[in-house]
Amino acid sequence: MSSLDLRRRRPADRRRGAQSQRGATLVVALVMLTLLSLLGATVARIALYDTLGTRGARDHEIAFEAADATLRDAEVDLRTGTRSAMLANAPLGFVNGCGTGAVSATSNLGLCLPVDPTTNTQPAWETAFSAANANVAYVTYGAFTGRTWVAAGANAAPAPHYVIEALPFPMPGTDASAPRMMFRITAEALGPAQNQRSAVQSIVLQ
Repeated sequence: MSSLDLRRRRPADRRRGAQSQRGATLVVALVMLTLLSLLGATVARIALYDTLGTRGARDHEIAFEAADATLRDAEVDLRTGTRSAMLANAPLGFVNGCGTGAVSATSNLGLCLPVDPTTNTQPAWETAFSAANANVAYVTYGAFTGRTWVAAGANAAPAPHYVIEALPFPMPGTDASAPRMMFRITAEALGPAQNQRSAVQSIVLQ
């Protein structure tokens, strides 16, 4: 092969080399673009989860504060509410399964006797709050105290509610046939999105 032939082939070799380099550059660019796309999607997903987590925590905090305020409302119901005179004679007026009467000075709405744990594993308050319970067996905030629940926002949760269970509490050195009454109040509230639920309890000794 002559030296002239070799010189004629060199430009073609250079073109093939340049094309090969451009092809490799294109592959690298595509790989980098794919990696950047995956990274962007991951960052967006993390940001979404963080937003949802923050919103869920906020809704739960609002639900907890509402439930705690409802405990205070129930304590007023016991001491100075519309039916406080009737409640002073507890356990009269308290019924199995929680009362469902209308709001009045002699209403037994939301007044529960404790369940027998040997025959029923679900506490009275849980049954009263159950969506499967066709009868309203709980008290809505303010029903017996005249207080008003202010629900703010277009997606505000419904007013919180509570039940009161009467628990006989015999004191040492007293007549066991006439024990003092202890009340267990259970309040429940929902957050604004209505997918966060908070239930709190308190004990009040009469």
